[in-house]
Amino acid sequence: MFQIARFNTAKYAAFQIRALSAGPMLAAKAVAAKSKKVVSPEAKALEKELKKEKLTLAKLAAKVKKVEESEKEKKTQASIERREKKALKPYKKLSPLNVFIKENYKSLGSLKDASHKWTELTESEKEPFVQKAEKLNAENLKLYTPKPVSPAPAYARFTKANWVSNEDFSVASKAAAEKWRQLTKEEKDAYSPKPEEWEAYRKAFASWREERIKLYASKL
Repeated sequence: MFQIARFNTAKYAAFQIRALSAGPMLAAKAVAAKSKKVVSPEAKALEKELKKEKLTLAKLAAKVKKVEESEKEKKTQASIERREKKALKPYKKLSPLNVFIKENYKSLGSLKDASHKWTELTESEKEPFVQKAEKLNAENLKLYTPKPVSPAPAYARFTKANWVSNEDFSVASKAAAEKWRQLTKEEKDAYSPKPEEWEAYRKAFASWREERIKLYASKL
């Protein structure tokens, strides 16, 4: 981004210098030369140089515009990605303190004062905020549904199917790993998720992602 900014600044500076100095100077010389009754070789040369300078300025202006548009597009994309990242975060439950601060920090003067005031409340005084937090969390969890879980990999499925429940965890893990190593590739592939499972997951994730982004936008 900094490289683009430096490139942009350098090109724009070059464009300004040429536009404010060389161009007008050549134009003035060309007009002065043309004022003579006979078009001299000098006037023709100046006309040619002026056209060349205008073309150079046009090219510089086009490059500056292209870099500016590219930089603007990258900033826009970065902003979209930041918002999407926030939208897809797991829902973080509100605490009674969160509810109290939201309702009282302005009237109490600051966030710090509101937090301090909370510590002075009795349990009975805190209870309404406990109930509000529980209610809000229950309502929000209906909206902020968890992200769909992708299909389990082959080894995880094999382990689940062959786990010996009455064995020590480390012993059962080693036994499952040894059995897995003895399987052929075809036998291992049989435990892999089916294409239709992945397709169902992709659709579920796309739908979930779209809904979460809409929900986040509605809360802004």
